[in-house]
This record gives sequence, structure tokens and C-alpha cells, in this order.
Amino acid sequence: MTTVSANREVNRNRHLLVVDDDDRIRTLLKEFLARNGFRVTAARDAHAARRLLDTLDFDLAVFDVMMPGEDGFSLARWLRGRSGSSAATPILMLTARGLPEDRIEGLSLGADDYLSKPFEPQELLLRIEAILRRANARPTGQERLKLGAAPSIWTGPSCLSAKSPCA
Repeated sequence: MTTVSANREVNRNRHLLVVDDDDRIRTLLKEFLARNGFRVTAARDAHAARRLLDTLDFDLAVFDVMMPGEDGFSLARWLRGRSGSSAATPILMLTARGLPEDRIEGLSLGADDYLSKPFEPQELLLRIEAILRRANARPTGQERLKLGAAPSIWTGPSCLSAKSPCA
């Protein structure tokens, strides 16, 4: 099995939200990501994205910044300000606004990554997969510490008793 097909298998259970006002870009992104194994839901503006985020769970969101009405920065700020698990949804900003101050603003609002248009589709795919790997590696809630859950590996004498042969 090649790396690409292995990634497709891993990606198969991942649900992405793509928010972009440009119909052509939104369609191309949806088709490209679906060919690489993702389930993709698309929205053409922040209003539609909010409705989707209120009703569905996503593994990652891709936001365009420059959209009519509410921009992607505002949408990211709204998502990070929510309560519940959706507030932790990873965000990748994908935009023509690629100046350093734009990237800094996006990242300071809680975006996990920022990619400027034009971009290479393979780079977008690799960035999405990297964000998802990091998101899965984060401990959450009670998973952080489990005392007594792991079996003891040491089978020798205990060094904690007064009659210990370890001294």
C-alpha cells in the first residue's frame, strides 16, 4: 500500500468544512479533498458556515479570509469564542491576504495554520494532514492522567518496603 492510499484510508473518516465565497475555488477544493479521502461540506459564506457548525461536527475547517459580509477572521474569532468541543475545531486560513500582518492576525485569532493563495494543492493536503495529526495527539480532559491504569512492568523486589534488598 502506498503512502497516498494509506493516507486516503486515514482521511476517510475525517469531515472537513470548506468556507469560500468563490464558487470555482470552493468546488475545486471540495473535489480535491474528496479525492484524497475526506468527507467535505462546503459553505459559501460565514453565515452558512455558522449554521453548519451549529449542527455538525467537523475535524477541521478551512476558512477564506476575504468574503463579503463577515470575513474569515471574524468567523475564526466566533468559533474560538464558543463553548463546547466545536471551539477546538482546527482552523486553516486559506486566503489571498498573505502579508505578514495578515498571517499574524489569523494565527493570533486561533488559526492553526495559514496558507496564502495561490497554493499548491499537495501542500494544502499535507498541511491539513499535519494539523489533524497534531490535533489527535493532544490529550483532552480525563485522558491527561490515568493513575493505576497501566500494568506494572517491574517484577523484581519492591524497593519501597523497609525489608527492601535494593538498599
